Amino acid sequence: MRRSALPPLLAASLVLSLPACSGAKKDAGGADAVPLSLSTGGAGGPAAGGLGPAQPVPAAQADLEVAHVSPKGTLEDPPRQVVVMFNQPMVAVADVAEQNARMPVSIEPPVAVRGHWVGTRIAVLTPVEPLRPATAYKVRVPAGTPSVAGSALAADAVAEFETASPPGRP
Repeated sequence: MRRSALPPLLAASLVLSLPACSGAKKDAGGADAVPLSLSTGGAGGPAAGGLGPAQPVPAAQADLEVAHVSPKGTLEDPPRQVVVMFNQPMVAVADVAEQNARMPVSIEPPVAVRGHWVGTRIAVLTPVEPLRPATAYKVRVPAGTPSVAGSALAADAVAEFETASPPGRP
């Protein structure tokens, strides 16, 4: 496969006119414009160094937070997985497979789980055996848990869910 060479770019981004893009700004001619980043380092999408939406560069790294935990509340059926999403990468892309053993998430009462990362920000814990009925569970990520960028969770993040009683029992 032949790769086309691109001339050196003087700017870090291009502005490509696209109709009706949400959040798009207007260019000098009044058309909708979306900033795109361009890298000559490889072919393909943004991860491979090609065209893709420009990523904002934060002035300062945001504090690490648990963005979402699932499940929550009272459940009719025991969950098949517990999912914890973070607002920052928790494992390096190259290390995702190796980091499956390093899960910064615990479940109380203790449950045997298999854990894996989906990308770099989502921890998925799958119970080895079905969870007990009529039991309250706490999912905890402890304070001090570090992200790849070095930010640490300021306080314990705790979410709760409860499995329902079996039919015929209150």
